[in-house]
Amino acid sequence: MIIAEESYETTEPSIDNHIVKLKSTGADVFVDITTPKFAAQAIKKIAEVEWKPLHILNNVAASVGSVIKPAGYENSQGIISAAYLKDVTLKEEPSMDAIKPAAPAAPVAISPAPAGAPAAPATAAGPGPTEIGIDEFARVDLRTARIVAAERVQGADKLLKLTVDLGVETRTIVAGIATRYPPESLIGKTIVVVANLKPAKLRGVLSQGMLLAASDATGQPYILTTEEPVPPGWRVK
Repeated sequence: MIIAEESYETTEPSIDNHIVKLKSTGADVFVDITTPKFAAQAIKKIAEVEWKPLHILNNVAASVGSVIKPAGYENSQGIISAAYLKDVTLKEEPSMDAIKPAAPAAPVAISPAPAGAPAAPATAAGPGPTEIGIDEFARVDLRTARIVAAERVQGADKLLKLTVDLGVETRTIVAGIATRYPPESLIGKTIVVVANLKPAKLRGVLSQGMLLAASDATGQPYILTTEEPVPPGWRVK
């Protein structure tokens, strides 16, 4: 059941006020059908107002470079991308001729289906990740690092401030792993970090890199570590 929807003009500089209105409905599922610019704004604003819906993003805006990176990786955890495809096996079906592409819709807030309702069919998978050459991959400086201190970031439920030893220097990294890892449980762990990522401020804290982590279907993080103890600062290839 759709409980609210917000339309906007593409000439608007920001859709922040629309996100605030949608949050006020109490919906816990947010279907975001929009363009990359406004998708990035929506992701950032949702994190800012601490709204935690299941965020479903249309494939047009499911871009790492133009949406996820500007919105912030820590704000984009758990987002589900959806695609819509025409079934070409039905090309001989006359009724398919009546199907026309839908006009772009506004972000929509949706409530979950009632208990006992039949599950919706799975959506078609979107295109796979873009292939890169070995030269592009070699530009990413992956290093082992040892966590020497960890604390929560004030006002952010998901963020931890980590102090890591990279062998030749100590850095601060902000990571969205607080929902699964208490700070004290991370001390002494060896992790893998992107050491040449451009520094960025997250909730007022300068983050000088990014740790690598996998995530399950619910967005819960699982940090990557080494099978055996290794010194901090080793190159990961």
